Amino acid sequence: MTHTERRRFVAGVVSGATILGAGCSGGVPGSDASQPPLDEMTVRLVDIRQPEVGLTSATFPLILGFKNPTDREIPSISGDLDVFLNETRIGSDEPVVNALEPGEESMYDMDILVEFADVSAAVVNAIKSGTFDMMVRGELNSGGASKRVSLGE
Repeated sequence: MTHTERRRFVAGVVSGATILGAGCSGGVPGSDASQPPLDEMTVRLVDIRQPEVGLTSATFPLILGFKNPTDREIPSISGDLDVFLNETRIGSDEPVVNALEPGEESMYDMDILVEFADVSAAVVNAIKSGTFDMMVRGELNSGGASKRVSLGE
């Protein structure tokens, strides 16, 4: 991937990043006050660094930003995130982020190992079409609350 292609790729992913979130309540009216404000937390794709490329695989370093804009703490966050290249799943990660104090933002480094044999069709299609749309989708959990995230769509 040339420097220009990488810049277009990063610009497309970052500019298209959106958050889709919905908190889960405990089912008892008024009980969500005891759950952390996970649905108000913002998650963004901060950067995609230059991949390390080998003969059979590449490692894509992604940096995610987690921000707590509320006046309540969000306890330690965990989850399952899948990474897609042009709608083909190329890897996954199970992030664990320390508790976020009110107003705090934390960065999380996500290294996605991509085995070329597993995603060769997606890579060939991306090269042919000239589009490298990377998306991150999944669910985050904290203190009994959950949030669906979708970045890069």
